[in-house]
Amino acid sequence: MPVPEPPTRRRAPRLPVCLALLVTAALYAGSARPAAAADDPPPGPAAAAGPGWSAEPAAARPGARPYFYLQGAPGSVLEDRLALVNTTDRERTLTLRGAEAGEGTEGTGERADAGTGAGSWISFGAGATVRVPPRTRAVVPFTVTVPPASPPGEHPAAVIAAEPGHEAAVRVHLRVSGPTLAALTVEDVAVRGEGAAAVVAYTLVNRGNTALAPEVSLRAEGAFGARPGRAR
Repeated sequence: MPVPEPPTRRRAPRLPVCLALLVTAALYAGSARPAAAADDPPPGPAAAAGPGWSAEPAAARPGARPYFYLQGAPGSVLEDRLALVNTTDRERTLTLRGAEAGEGTEGTGERADAGTGAGSWISFGAGATVRVPPRTRAVVPFTVTVPPASPPGEHPAAVIAAEPGHEAAVRVHLRVSGPTLAALTVEDVAVRGEGAAAVVAYTLVNRGNTALAPEVSLRAEGAFGARPGRAR
């Protein structure tokens, strides 16, 4: 499940002549999938790791779940479990909490602060601090309490496992049930330079409430219509 991010600026391939620009976006919102399908191909590392320990969604087979996927209606309480694996010969003490999706947590793409978004809906209760014995796998339950007034759509968050000097995050893809809106816009289109040195820049903005995986094509047009060659 793709995740929504702040607007990003991307550079398109260089075009020989750019007198006019047509940008089209094909949107793939996708349908919600049940969580924890053991045969799902992981799109990235399944575990968030610290020095000598790792954290990942609990599953019968290690690495089977690359992230948490939860779905529920406003006002519902959702449950899942985090697996902590200590591969060292000494006990590790880890603290657990929810966090917002964003920037800043040691290459995980998650913010370390809890904030007031979906990260604050995550609770480990009495299990917020866990002692994991040497060479042991511990499974810790947690809940996600969806506020009654939550709007439908995607609410990305993360589960953070931390010890002094290091923390790592496991992504949480949370969907609140209800009508979804796919609304991608192409904004701030600009052409800089001329001829072979021309560069097209634009901003993709997701104004809907569901994650999108857009495909963008560019086509240059001159005074006599579209220029020869395939769109990019």
